[in-house]
Amino acid sequence: MLGEKPIVTLLVSILLLTVLTYAQSPAVSAEVSCEPDEDSSFVLHVVLDDIFNPHRDLHLPIKLNMPFRLSRLSGKVKNTISGELRPCADGKYPLHLTISEWVSEKKNVSGTADYLLQLGKSDESGLIASVVYNRTVTLVRRADPLRKALARFRSETDVTVKENLLMSITSGYPNAGAALLETARNASTADTRWLAIRGIGYLKYQPAVPYLRAALRSKNSYVRANSARALGDMKATLAAQPLLDVLLHERNGGVIEQVSLALVELQYKSAVPALERKAQEPLPSQTKGWLLGAIGTLGSATDVPFVSKFLCDPDAIVAFAAASALSVLTKENFGFSSRPGPTDLSAPVKRAQEWWEKRKNEWH
Repeated sequence: MLGEKPIVTLLVSILLLTVLTYAQSPAVSAEVSCEPDEDSSFVLHVVLDDIFNPHRDLHLPIKLNMPFRLSRLSGKVKNTISGELRPCADGKYPLHLTISEWVSEKKNVSGTADYLLQLGKSDESGLIASVVYNRTVTLVRRADPLRKALARFRSETDVTVKENLLMSITSGYPNAGAALLETARNASTADTRWLAIRGIGYLKYQPAVPYLRAALRSKNSYVRANSARALGDMKATLAAQPLLDVLLHERNGGVIEQVSLALVELQYKSAVPALERKAQEPLPSQTKGWLLGAIGTLGSATDVPFVSKFLCDPDAIVAFAAASALSVLTKENFGFSSRPGPTDLSAPVKRAQEWWEKRKNEWH
């Protein structure tokens, strides 16, 4: 059995031989791109295999640009691993790593190495590697259910399935706002962008307001509509004027409806004149209904004559919306049914018409 000093001498010799061999080995480069670091959390797997630690597997949760240090006992051996991981460059993550295995002043080994790690690929190189003292280092991303859910959301092409995935994300991860904002910004398809924006609205992620205001100018109507809806849901008062600017020039019925709803959510009463001008344009009956509803909510008694003009509209939906808005403005009950199911639109409209005929002179 060898004594302690011969063992140390042998280990030093082997270590030097390994260092020289490693230093003289030709470098092999490969074109590998870096994945986007949406989440800077990783797990570093370090396997120690030597006379102190026969196959000791250590897992360290680490983050980019944050020094780490971990100490673990394995019997009488104190293992300490420290270092820092840098951002990816050319497909590899630079890692400065120090490993120390300590039993006593005479029985210990330590060393520092610089690695260039590819995700998921084990690396046994470095100055602290040797035949006797073997270290295997592997870097992987930290398991993140949200990251996986977002990846599936981005890759899905069926809009219905995509909507269901979004609901799972917003209900299961209330702190997903930042990730959804990043998804919207980097979306490769319009469906991914407007659905991510919808999710931002659900979660009321306030830091997204500047992005949503800019998205009101998108060429895609779904992006504009959902941006308006999200700003309303978030009660983003600074978006009131940008929303009004959109309303003045918008031609898409769906976008106009969501903008009018957002203005109601913001209680932006100054929008009433613009809403009235828009309601006189040739628009789908449903869109006119939304505009009249917004006028009824944001308006006052002075808007009663304007709304009453639509009571005799040949489109039953528009006339019904006018009667509803008139009821809100005047606090009059025209007999609207509160029961679910099919509703007779004509009866409350007729009562509203009769009411207006009797009182219209009061507004002249």
